[in-house]
Amino acid sequence: MNGSLFYVPNLLLMLGFSVLWAARVEREPYLLLVGTCLFVCAVSARSVDWMVPWPIGTHFLWHTANGAMVYVLLRACILIRNERIFLRN
Repeated sequence: MNGSLFYVPNLLLMLGFSVLWAARVEREPYLLLVGTCLFVCAVSARSVDWMVPWPIGTHFLWHTANGAMVYVLLRACILIRNERIFLRN
């Protein structure tokens, strides 16, 4: 996997938090799941970079998917902060 096994614990944590998020949040319940899917796309692009015959490889896809993932996860942080969604009864 071209050194990407290092990210498996992160993936498992993100999946766990995605399930918790979907169970507790009414607004945008699949937001963290989208972030997790973007993370999987990013790690996949990183893993196959050495096999792709393109002159520039897939490293740019790694950075693009990571940037989109950071946007989605920051949006989730803003939702938590603004709506205090995890503090409700």
